[in-house]
Amino acid sequence: SLDAVLDASRLRSIFVDTVRRCSLIRTSFELVSEADSYKQLAANALENKSCDDLMQAGVNNNSTWSIRLRRYASLNPTNKQARYGKNVRSPLRDERKAIAEMADLVRLFRGKVDLAEPKCKIYLLEGLRKNKLCGDDGGGDEGSQRLIMARVLAQGPKVSMYSPKERICVTTTPLCPIAAFTMCNVAQIQRRATPSILDPFAGSCATLLAASHITNTQSLQRPSDWPPTSSGCKAVGVEICHSGYVNR
Repeated sequence: SLDAVLDASRLRSIFVDTVRRCSLIRTSFELVSEADSYKQLAANALENKSCDDLMQAGVNNNSTWSIRLRRYASLNPTNKQARYGKNVRSPLRDERKAIAEMADLVRLFRGKVDLAEPKCKIYLLEGLRKNKLCGDDGGGDEGSQRLIMARVLAQGPKVSMYSPKERICVTTTPLCPIAAFTMCNVAQIQRRATPSILDPFAGSCATLLAASHITNTQSLQRPSDWPPTSSGCKAVGVEICHSGYVNR
């Protein structure tokens, strides 16, 4: 039946797979708790069991994890602060304080902390305005700031590694990596058993590199997710060789 095909776990799997092959998405999150204090944030997470997989007998009880604080605006409306940008950083002191207030939840996690490459990533989002998408319960002043706890579901591909400036490529009009991933998704390239991809106008081979990335689950998964279920694709590119020289 349709309900059996489109159950919650199946829809989640489809969503994660979509994000991992979309070059326009950096990170997707699942909002698991919302409150006006970090202590209540932890209490809500315990009540809705959104972190039970990290606890004793959970499927991720031995997995590494991390909790990071991201502050998008000051909680004080009179304090002007940049909301976005790579230079916006949350003080480590405040991050530790927030985690300490969530001790009732954190002390139940069984895995080890790994701030570099954790399997389970939890983010505390501070400074985002309350809205109905985040579960408006009608309480508090309109537009008040709330705290949100979110877990990373999936991350989009890191396309910067395929940029022409990052590899040997003398082509005068190379294809943007984002456009290359978009073309592969429009073509509906699947991660089945080693598909064959032909690019009759290879150019800088950006399309073939994107196809290889999408069909190679090793590039889409974390090291802990090995062994990969697919090993890439067979790629063939056709390009004019001017004066007997290949321009790359």
